[in-house]
Amino acid sequence: MTKIRIFAAAVIAGFTLWTLFSARVPQLNNDLLLATNQNTDEQRSAVAEKVIPLANQIAAPLADKIKSVAAPPPKESSKPRPVPFTAQAPFGDWQDPRQQDGCEEASLVMAWHWLQNTTFTKTQALEEILALSKFEEETIGEWRSTNAADTIRIFREYYHYDNIAVQYDISSDDIKKSLETGNLVLVPTDGRKLGNPYYRQPGPPEHMLVIFDYDQKTDEFITNDPGTRRGQNYRYKSNTVMNAIVDYPTGHREPNPNPQTAMIVIAPKP
Repeated sequence: MTKIRIFAAAVIAGFTLWTLFSARVPQLNNDLLLATNQNTDEQRSAVAEKVIPLANQIAAPLADKIKSVAAPPPKESSKPRPVPFTAQAPFGDWQDPRQQDGCEEASLVMAWHWLQNTTFTKTQALEEILALSKFEEETIGEWRSTNAADTIRIFREYYHYDNIAVQYDISSDDIKKSLETGNLVLVPTDGRKLGNPYYRQPGPPEHMLVIFDYDQKTDEFITNDPGTRRGQNYRYKSNTVMNAIVDYPTGHREPNPNPQTAMIVIAPKP
């Protein structure tokens, strides 16, 4: 591609040079001839004052032409790949305990289809959420709440994808840096601290959501929050998210004597 651009620049430069010189060379030649026939330095300087600006007039457009062709195209601004959304109760059946506690499963479904660059229907989302719940019960003996380590284990074993890891004791900058490199981030939270008005109040004490972008202008993380049907592209202030993040234990409302922050990082396919 670089060779093609250089060749194109040379062709345009040659054509431009021929066009400019065909119009200006007779005048330039006359001035140069006049300069060689002058008898004094003052006379030669006077002619030079005419010749040099004329030469610059020819060269300047030629240089601009070469720059415009040879310069690389501007880089497009990178935008995160869209993450398909599902609520953990796709049809609003919040009475089903598997969907009521299905935030981890719904987050994994969204993450997997983000990796695959595919979408799904509500029916497909529900089927996958329930299938993951069943797989969790068979694999770790629990389907309600899963901590970060168990969540990535389920993802690896169910989807056979290993480019996923847990980071502990994280900061807001850790999330931002991971997003900047093109990763997807899942965070376990105390949903009551998120202050989402669309939750059943006071909100779920154990809740996972997907973070896929950060808005520097507003200092907001952009999320897919499966805890509400209005959770697609839902924005939270970064300090709100950080205040809510906690790696809750696997089980159901288990004691958490040593709470710590954590995030699950999923890197796209190479």
